[in-house]
Amino acid sequence: MVEIKTNSALAKLESLFYSFYEYSIYWEFNCLNYGIHSRYFHLMFLRKFLLGVLIFSCAPPKKMPRPVTMPPVRSSQPDFSSNTLLGQGLITEYEVWEFLREKPSESIVLETLGLPDSVWLDEKSSTKFLYYFISEYQDYNIVEVDADTDIVSGFEWD
Repeated sequence: MVEIKTNSALAKLESLFYSFYEYSIYWEFNCLNYGIHSRYFHLMFLRKFLLGVLIFSCAPPKKMPRPVTMPPVRSSQPDFSSNTLLGQGLITEYEVWEFLREKPSESIVLETLGLPDSVWLDEKSSTKFLYYFISEYQDYNIVEVDADTDIVSGFEWD
């Protein structure tokens, strides 16, 4: 049997075609040995092949991915970050940790903590990483935001 290692519908259809073809050749050989007319088996093969084409051609269309919007960074709008609770020093590191543990939305995180120093998107486009540099500790803190729901999915805040 011929094996094809891809997941495309064309490859599946081709694999189905080869398996039915091998099946019909096997039965044709056996039928000739026993004196049975082989036209019936070609029609059976054609019927199964057309049924397979119908099944694989009616697959639902692929969903287009939703475009991911990235928040601006601190260097693009330096005044915005100084007007937040963290920028004015009105919130402690522990309060930030408690705030992030409640899994707020990305917009509330930006209003509370300010704009991040850098923003990254993972290779699957499912998570945004907001990096905040804390100059007192010379350390980066990370807030992970789910790209589909725009809700905090994880964080590392020292």
